[in-house]
Amino acid sequence: MKRISLLLTCGSLVAGLHQAHAAAQLRLSDGTVAGTVTIVDDGAGDSLNTTPGAIAYIGPVGPNWTANVTVGTAYPNMGTPGNPIMDVGSHNGSADAGTLTIDFTQDGFTAGGPAAMSIGGTTVGTVTYSMYTDPANTPFAKTALIGTVGPLSPAVQNGSITGDTAGTVASATPYSITMEVVIQHPAGGGETGFDADLTVTPPACDCVLNFNSPSSITNCDGEAIPAVVATQVCGGVSSPAPVTVMGAATNGITCPKIITITNSATDGCGAAHTFVQKVTVNCKPDCTITPSVTVATVGGSNYTASVADAGVGASYSWTVMNGTITAGQDTPKITWSAGTDTSNPITIVVTVTSPAGCQSTCTASARLVPKPPPFGSGDTATIGFWHNKNGQGLINGAANSPALGNWLAMNFPCLFGGLLNQSNSVVAALFMTDFGVSGQKTEAQVMSVALASYFTDSNLGGGSGPGKFGFNNTPGGTGAKSFNVGSDGTALGLQNNTSYPIMQLLQAANAKCPFSSQPSSVVNAINDLFSNINQKGDIN
Repeated sequence: MKRISLLLTCGSLVAGLHQAHAAAQLRLSDGTVAGTVTIVDDGAGDSLNTTPGAIAYIGPVGPNWTANVTVGTAYPNMGTPGNPIMDVGSHNGSADAGTLTIDFTQDGFTAGGPAAMSIGGTTVGTVTYSMYTDPANTPFAKTALIGTVGPLSPAVQNGSITGDTAGTVASATPYSITMEVVIQHPAGGGETGFDADLTVTPPACDCVLNFNSPSSITNCDGEAIPAVVATQVCGGVSSPAPVTVMGAATNGITCPKIITITNSATDGCGAAHTFVQKVTVNCKPDCTITPSVTVATVGGSNYTASVADAGVGASYSWTVMNGTITAGQDTPKITWSAGTDTSNPITIVVTVTSPAGCQSTCTASARLVPKPPPFGSGDTATIGFWHNKNGQGLINGAANSPALGNWLAMNFPCLFGGLLNQSNSVVAALFMTDFGVSGQKTEAQVMSVALASYFTDSNLGGGSGPGKFGFNNTPGGTGAKSFNVGSDGTALGLQNNTSYPIMQLLQAANAKCPFSSQPSSVVNAINDLFSNINQKGDIN
């Protein structure tokens, strides 16, 4: 059997096509289902098919025909997907008149061009050799006839036959090739031996590949970097070219930073192209909102919310839902007033855009509560009351001991955490200790407001006991009522000249505990604030 030498063109073998190309298949048939044999080059490694791309059969084909040997050779044994070379040869015999059709097929070819066909051998009867392609890439499909040699009958000398022809394969998309040899024997049968060759020579490769992405882009931290894309034009046909990232180098870990990405694409001619893209990654601005309050009252105003300054040229877009911005739009800090819908929270939203155009959006919320009842006489008592026998008796007689100590400890753990599970007498003794210090009695002033908040709340320690001393008795008690902090607000981390629920003021004082660790200005402000509360709300 002949073997054809192979000259690779620029359109031949490229990486990855071997795996995509299908196995060759050989089929011998006498025209009946029972007389049809199909062999697939599946790499099973039997004694006749040990080389990929070479497939053979020896044996009967129906009752009339015997294939002494039939061999088909194709890719990857010879040729490439872009340069098809196929060969089929056979020696067979028949016992009587009949027709034997031998088809040799393979799919996955990727380039068309001029096709050369030739056949030679000896026979009785006739031999016809045809070549077909199928643009749907289906094995054994005979959609387009490329050329036919024959029918050839025996010449006078030794019964030999020979012939060739040429055609053109137009498909440049994946397609299949089927070589068909039809043998017809006369009555009495006989022998046929032939070798049929096929070569499809692709045109000279002509591909232009362009990367369609910018060589330099600006991105924001955390955003996906758009994939680089490429397009190639091969023989006048445009198609996308897959791009592979070969590597990336970064000049830093945190933004701002520059990432240099090296990309590669291989065109249809097998030529590799590289493309280097520089990505500047800018930081997104910090949009964390710091609100002045987390609980606002209906009708409350002069509340603030702020973010970090994002630099010259930055912009700030604020929205307050269930509230109104009163000043500061498009600045790092706004002033706002509360709305009226207590069934929904106040939601503050800001979008910060950096000078480089990167955006961040953050939210914060504040609970909206009804405007507290007015604070006044009967809501508190001065420290002298809690020091005398009436105040001490009220503490020692509180119901469900240690309920009072537990309430103080759980709500103000730094100030009164030691009172957890302690009796009323321990609570009373702590107040006496705080009262007994020399000089300014800040701890006693704060504890007096806390005790008043407990005993005026009808759900806690309120009732006839506190009431007989002139204390008010309402749900929520003194802790739910508001008090204007005047000039003492900033010392507690609050805003001056703003009203806050007294419970929030107690919690702000707890956050400054221990007072011994605070500057004297802070301690003086706490003492001044809680002394004012006790005096202005003092029982009659």
